[in-house]
Amino acid sequence: MGKHRGRGPGATRPPAPKGGALVVVNPSMLQSSGRSMSKLRQNSKKKQQNQPKKRKVTKNDSDRSQKKRKKTQEDKAIVSNVTVSSAAKLTREEGGRAFCTALRVKRDADVLAGLYWVLLSRNTPRPCVVALPNHDQTTPAQLAAMLKHLGLQAVALHRKMTSGQRNETVQRLKTSVSVSSPAHAMVLVTTEQLLPSTANTKANVALVGDVSSATSDVATAKFAHVHHVTAGQELERSNTFRPELTTPCLQQFQARLKLSRQIVEISQRVSKTGAAQDDDKWTRKFAKGADLDDDDDDQKKKKKKRAMTPDEQRLQALTDKLYVVLTRKLPGTKVNASSGDQEADSQHRREKLEALGLVTVSAAVGTAMTDERTSAQTQWMDFAEGKAHGGQWEGAVRHGASKDATSVEVRKKLCAARGNVNSTSFLSKWMPNKEPVDTEKWGGAFGKVCGHNEVVMNELRAFYPQEVVNSKVCSKLFPAPGNQGFDGCLEHLRYACIAQASSMTLWDAEHFVFISSRGRVTWCTKNQLLSLSLASLQCLVPALRSWTAVCTGHMPPRAVLRAIQLCCQLGSGDRRPSDDKLPPKTLKRIVSFLFGGSVRLWRQIAKVSMLEEETVYDSQ
Repeated sequence: MGKHRGRGPGATRPPAPKGGALVVVNPSMLQSSGRSMSKLRQNSKKKQQNQPKKRKVTKNDSDRSQKKRKKTQEDKAIVSNVTVSSAAKLTREEGGRAFCTALRVKRDADVLAGLYWVLLSRNTPRPCVVALPNHDQTTPAQLAAMLKHLGLQAVALHRKMTSGQRNETVQRLKTSVSVSSPAHAMVLVTTEQLLPSTANTKANVALVGDVSSATSDVATAKFAHVHHVTAGQELERSNTFRPELTTPCLQQFQARLKLSRQIVEISQRVSKTGAAQDDDKWTRKFAKGADLDDDDDDQKKKKKKRAMTPDEQRLQALTDKLYVVLTRKLPGTKVNASSGDQEADSQHRREKLEALGLVTVSAAVGTAMTDERTSAQTQWMDFAEGKAHGGQWEGAVRHGASKDATSVEVRKKLCAARGNVNSTSFLSKWMPNKEPVDTEKWGGAFGKVCGHNEVVMNELRAFYPQEVVNSKVCSKLFPAPGNQGFDGCLEHLRYACIAQASSMTLWDAEHFVFISSRGRVTWCTKNQLLSLSLASLQCLVPALRSWTAVCTGHMPPRAVLRAIQLCCQLGSGDRRPSDDKLPPKTLKRIVSFLFGGSVRLWRQIAKVSMLEEETVYDSQ
């Protein structure tokens, strides 16, 4: 019996005895076999209970299953479309498709010019997404840089960006919906492949060139309005874009795009050259730190300004030329400038830009052209020195953000206002960037932004007119590097004006800015005065500055210009005073003493059109 206890499952049993032979069985084996048979019966009963009862499939059941499969497929398609923005609305709120307009051009080479016309003709503050073909010659980064040089608020979204950068860009698209002016509306340039990730029913979309049916479906279903610029087949059920793109305008746009493309290409070369020289810069810095460099030679190198390379010289000339070209009226809107005026523009372009204080080279390009990034420079309009009013800088110009006694005091006030829920200080409304949190360098959180020029100088001389010499005033619209999405100096001054019911004038490298006592912020672009001759600008700009300083900045720039124009009309004899007590020669002497110049220049100044102003913030 013991020999067969280890018999495996594959072993054969001995044949059962036949007939009425007696079989001897071990009782323990009989009990175990009974238990195993009962377990098998229980398991079979459980399987039968778990199996669903079969029933006949009706027609309604088959329709219901088809609908369920279709809905599942649609859900999967929707999820696959949204790769970055999971919060984007996937269907229009009205339940229908977006309205489409098409701009047809004759050649493929004119498509970008047509796109530029569509973006310029916007009369809505909605942002716009531009979708390029996936393998277009112009990349999203290149087109965004070109549009920025043309004055548009353009950013790029492409595959080379990290997921975090793409998410941040899409978030900027969502927040830009609140912008009040069409000129400041964001333009996001991407490809057809990434278009679904920018889905936003509060944004427009511009499709460039031939697009696939999937791209057109995404555009019409997930955006507010669809523009299509193409030289081929237009989208179905699309209307013709208005206003019409005329041939003279097309030629003007082609010239602008050509200049901006050249600027972008040269900027990339200059930036690469600057990056290649970084190793040499760091080597010199380490040598200086180890006292391996001659101090006398180092001082001589600092005093000697580095000569510009041929690429940098061409870049400077092209940016100046583009800036002047952008100021010319488009053909068909007003009379074109004569050839003589255009020749004068070419001869005195640099001098006129300097007279107006216009800066054409961007900060990024300027950094590549110099050894270090140029800091922002700000001064009071009466050219008062900082130490005369409690400042800690030498001369009239304050150079960049820095920590001093005034900035530390402003930071203390800001932290106290933010820490008090019931604070009535205007600083509690100001939302700047708290980074970098460096106690030693900046005094702690918010130390750097409290050390910005405009904040410190307004603390020393409240609401006295300021002039940012070499850059735009930092704001939420035009933020300083690293401050995207945060309030800047412009918002600080605005809240201060509201709190004290005071107004203020501020000039920067591109605008005449005025802040009213109720918080309305408007600006006029300086380039509107480039139509004047160089001699007229040399007469007008000092007068604008001195008159603004005399009225302590409480008079809007447009009103100051109008007052100067009236004086010029009196001096030239084109207008007589109401009492007529002063003879024309006396009036001429007075105006000549005030402004300088001649009758010819005064008449030119008097004929300048009233400056067009743009509202940045409305009153509160």
